[in-house]
Amino acid sequence: MRKGLLNHINPVKTPSEDESNASNSKVNDMKAFAINSTMISPNLQSMVTSACSAAQSWDILKKFFLRRSLHNIIQKKRELHEFKMKKGGSVMDRFLRFDELCVSTQAIGAFIALDEQLVVLLGSMSEDFDQIIKIMENVPGMDMFQAKEMLLRESESISAKESMAWHSKRSTSVKVKVEQLGRTGTYRTSRGSVSGATSIGTNKLL
Repeated sequence: MRKGLLNHINPVKTPSEDESNASNSKVNDMKAFAINSTMISPNLQSMVTSACSAAQSWDILKKFFLRRSLHNIIQKKRELHEFKMKKGGSVMDRFLRFDELCVSTQAIGAFIALDEQLVVLLGSMSEDFDQIIKIMENVPGMDMFQAKEMLLRESESISAKESMAWHSKRSTSVKVKVEQLGRTGTYRTSRGSVSGATSIGTNKLL
C-alpha cells in the first residue's frame, strides 16, 4: 500500500472474518429490533425510538414494566388492606372477595404470607365479630381454614340472634295492641285508630 493512502480505499484489501461477523451481528440485531418493535403497542414503540439496538430497546421496556409492576403491586396491596366488611354484610361474599384480591395480588408478582392474609382478613371484619376475633387471637396455630370456619359460625349465630330479636319485637308489638284493644276497645296504628268492632268484623270477613 502506498504511503498516505487510507485503508478503506485500498482496492486490494478484503474484509477480515471478525469484521464480517461484526457486520452480520449488527444486521441480525437490527432485524430483531425491527421485529420486536412491530410486536408491541404504539405507546411502547414510542418509548424505544431512542434505542439503537435490540438490547437497548429490551432494557428500556424491562425498566418500564418493572416500574409498572411495582406500582400495580402497591395498588393491589393497598386495596387489600383497605377493604372492610360493612356491618350486616354477607360473610361468604366477604370471603370470596378476599380470596379474589389475594389471587390477583399474587398474580402480578406480590407474595402474601398466610399469616399476613389471616391478619388482613380478621382486621377487615365488622365490629359484630370483635368478640370472636379476640378469642381467635389467643388460639395457637390458627390457620385460614379454621379462621373462616369460626367466623362463619359466628355469622350464623349473629343472624339467629337478629332474627329472634325481630320476632320478639313483633310479638311484643302485637301483644301491646291486643291489650290496648281490650282496655279501650280501640288501638292505634300507623293509619289511625281501629275499633274492636271493626277489627272483629274484618276478621269475620276474612
